[in-house]
Amino acid sequence: MKRSFLNFLLLLFELILILEISAKSLRKSNKIEDLEMLYEKKRDILIQADEGRLAGGYLHLNRKELVVDRIIQKLKRDEIERGFKNHSQFAPALHFFKAKALIEKSELFKVMQMMPKGSALHLHNSAAVSSEWIIKNLTYREEVHYCQNKKGAILFTVTDFSKCKDAPRNIVQIRSMKTPEEVRIFDHWLESQINMRTDYPDFEYPDQDAVWKRFQTIFDTIEGLITYEPICRAYHKRLLEELYDDGVYYAEIRSSMKSLYDRFGLKHRSAKMLEEVINEFNYTHPDFVGAKVIYTMYRNFSTNMKKQKLDHFINLRKSHPKLVMGFDFVGQEDLNTLIELKQYLDQIPNGTKFFLHAGETNWWGMPTDLNLVDAILMNVTRIGHGYALLKHPTLLDIVMKRNIAIEVSVISNQVLNLVNDLRNHPAAIYLALNLPVVITNDDPTFWGARGLSYDFYLAFMAFSPANAGLKFLKQLALNSIKYSVLTKYERRRFEGIFERKWDEFLTQIVYRYRHIIHHNNAD
Repeated sequence: MKRSFLNFLLLLFELILILEISAKSLRKSNKIEDLEMLYEKKRDILIQADEGRLAGGYLHLNRKELVVDRIIQKLKRDEIERGFKNHSQFAPALHFFKAKALIEKSELFKVMQMMPKGSALHLHNSAAVSSEWIIKNLTYREEVHYCQNKKGAILFTVTDFSKCKDAPRNIVQIRSMKTPEEVRIFDHWLESQINMRTDYPDFEYPDQDAVWKRFQTIFDTIEGLITYEPICRAYHKRLLEELYDDGVYYAEIRSSMKSLYDRFGLKHRSAKMLEEVINEFNYTHPDFVGAKVIYTMYRNFSTNMKKQKLDHFINLRKSHPKLVMGFDFVGQEDLNTLIELKQYLDQIPNGTKFFLHAGETNWWGMPTDLNLVDAILMNVTRIGHGYALLKHPTLLDIVMKRNIAIEVSVISNQVLNLVNDLRNHPAAIYLALNLPVVITNDDPTFWGARGLSYDFYLAFMAFSPANAGLKFLKQLALNSIKYSVLTKYERRRFEGIFERKWDEFLTQIVYRYRHIIHHNNAD
């Protein structure tokens, strides 16, 4: 890529030099038409230079890809033109809760669902499965209850009722006393306990404190459900299925790796369960590359709890080094800064990779956005969110030089009130500069999404120019492979799988949208 960029700059310099020489002779002629021609040539060169730097600008498309590129650009142009005439029809300009139905009607979104997207590299396991599936499957198990805690929040649980303020209620028994319509309403209410969706996001989540309070509550609601071993096993199998069905063949999942319990109260190790689920899924889906874990420690824990969690991580790194390969410090950055992690660095095993949440804020010059400084000083492998990075040009230079990937969670950043209109997201600048960006989905359970397609669609529509097409999308998918943590063997295998899946995708698109090809040829 560096060599391609150098060649590109040399070509640009040569063209400008030729035009400047031509300009001198043209100015002598003083002909208006010659001067206009010169202006247009310069303009074309600058536009091409600008587009060449965009993510995917250096990629070469084969004949089949060029056909698909024309199809995608046609679909994109149609949607942009509709949105230009009526902003209420342009999904990136709307809050996701208002845009979701519009997105699902989009032909371009259907293309995203068909497209192999590579890896999911920023995904919290306790918010990774569609909320509808959780309600329709997990809460229909006989042993599942719900109750309220002392703060009034709903908790799902099976046998551990210690956090319940009131008597736990068996969900299956409650359903048995209701009519089908009442069951539907009841299930809708249950789903609202693990999903932030609302028709009035501006009213219900007026600021970041309000939305984060609701966000954190949902983690507490679902915790008792997915720490029950049989449910946790089924949940993680579904997690892999939803990713695979959406064209994602590898995942790096963030998890606190809590102990699991069974109906007898016996404890089970989550690492052992995860390894079994991943191995079984790999066996039944031979073109799935696998999954690994980035261990997470919550920023708001007490000092003693942080020490316990750190010991837990150290033990897991020793006992499951192929599964648990990285570390992250998670939670609302405005409350606890990354520099607190510095005191524990000498205890973290050598070779540990850091994937740190940093810069998930709108503040500038406050301790929160300075988490980016500490992430870089801690030799971070990838930066989670990096929303505030654009305000720090020196850090931006270091990120480019060190090739540190930025995990951009498109929907998450909007729902958590960092940005309203996604066209104003700094990732548009990162991708215009061809920074190492990976598109991620963070917590899809909480916003009614599934897989990576929604985030890819919005990134494509909001973070790239109107004439960007398949090159941009392919680069995003390739980035998710390039910046993953894979062994050489795993990476070679993944590249082979992706190449085959990509060609199958191209064939599907050409067949499905052949009417567009015929129409273009007729024109």
